[in-house]
Amino acid sequence: MHLTFIEEDPDDTLLELASIIGFVEVEIAQYYVESDGHLENYDFTNIEEYRHFFTDFAEYANPIWSSRTRVEWDFNKVPFRYSSDTIMGFYRILRTGGAYSGDGTNANALEKTEASAIEARLRAGFQQNANSLQIFCVVEFTHMNAGDSFLVDMDSYEQLGDISLFFNKIAWDDLIFIINPEYGTLYVIAYTDSD
Repeated sequence: MHLTFIEEDPDDTLLELASIIGFVEVEIAQYYVESDGHLENYDFTNIEEYRHFFTDFAEYANPIWSSRTRVEWDFNKVPFRYSSDTIMGFYRILRTGGAYSGDGTNANALEKTEASAIEARLRAGFQQNANSLQIFCVVEFTHMNAGDSFLVDMDSYEQLGDISLFFNKIAWDDLIFIINPEYGTLYVIAYTDSD
């Protein structure tokens, strides 16, 4: 399947997400994905098709993101992920609130119930009334215990660093792709922070 990416103005949902996590450095973009077949039939669980999607995206987006952020990007290096049911990276940044203040606290961190409600509302905004939504976060979690602490697979941060030097490669970084196949929309969210 041939894919063409056309950047669009961010919709209200993407702008709201960026505003909510404005306490970290965040870059967003929204694209319309043209294809010579139905994107709803695209198999993102197939590694070859997944790689093909990001290779085509990289060809278009690498120079744009490099110019916009003044650091190099290589979206060819986005690692294979299975789609998630939630925008876990977004939820995690809501719960942790980004970098800590000098006293070890964080005024931006939200309680579990509030963070879950915001994530669910924005996810519904990205999905609209489509049947499915594909969510890929580069950062993976090795374990989340009942206390809602987050243990991150440190290889994820190395993979972020391979994609771009935009990322500080510490606890508050992620690169998220949200695809609404029915509407042909791709949302890209990259954020980073440092103590």
